Amino acid sequence: LPKKTHLSWYDKFMSETIWLWRDKILSVFKSSMSDQSFGFFSSIFFGSKTELDESVLQEFRDSGLIHLLAISGLHIGFIGAIFFKFFSLFLSKTKSYILSVLFLYLYVLLLPSQPSALRAAFMYSITAFFFVMGNRTLSVTILSFSAIVLLFINPYYIYNLGFQFSYLATLGIILFNKDLGRLLPKFIPGRIKDSLSVTFCAFVSIFLLQWAIFGRVPLFSLITSVVFVPLFELLFSSLFITTIV
Repeated sequence: LPKKTHLSWYDKFMSETIWLWRDKILSVFKSSMSDQSFGFFSSIFFGSKTELDESVLQEFRDSGLIHLLAISGLHIGFIGAIFFKFFSLFLSKTKSYILSVLFLYLYVLLLPSQPSALRAAFMYSITAFFFVMGNRTLSVTILSFSAIVLLFINPYYIYNLGFQFSYLATLGIILFNKDLGRLLPKFIPGRIKDSLSVTFCAFVSIFLLQWAIFGRVPLFSLITSVVFVPLFELLFSSLFITTIV
């Protein structure tokens, strides 16, 4: 339906202002990188996969790691943590949270309007707000509130696959991650146990939707995510810090 694909007022405004500035930034990086390097760079930092070869994209799809090439909660979480840890070196936790939220939204403004990235940014900022105010709340409450805000901004997000996958996966992690972690053998190192638990909860939560839409589910992603996501975290954080510096 044509009306479901029209640009929101937010997208129209951003495409005529800040996103033009983003394109200029990308053109600077493109002139100093090889095509393959720039394709990977623009994908993981700006959510643009147009510069990547189709063969590379297919390899990521087959391995179940295609989510690493799209701006998602994973990326936003990394960046929020980087900003928070940097500011916490010389500021209190309260001030560090406030500044990390501000800088995180400056980054989000440069991105295409992606529900998964907005969801993560909203959840991070709401968590920071409750910390600053000295209150605590349930993660499900934060997740639900972020969904309401997003749908208020653009009701057509409800038809967006990124929105559906992002919220289902996050809900599964919130509801089942801790319980599953307790069931795993104690001899497994904590970091690996957390990765196994999060990966399995997210996988199970989106399994039926993924099967219904694509007709297949990359079971191999259970293994590749556990191995490559921690490595990707190190690579992503290093590249992000290097780019800023």
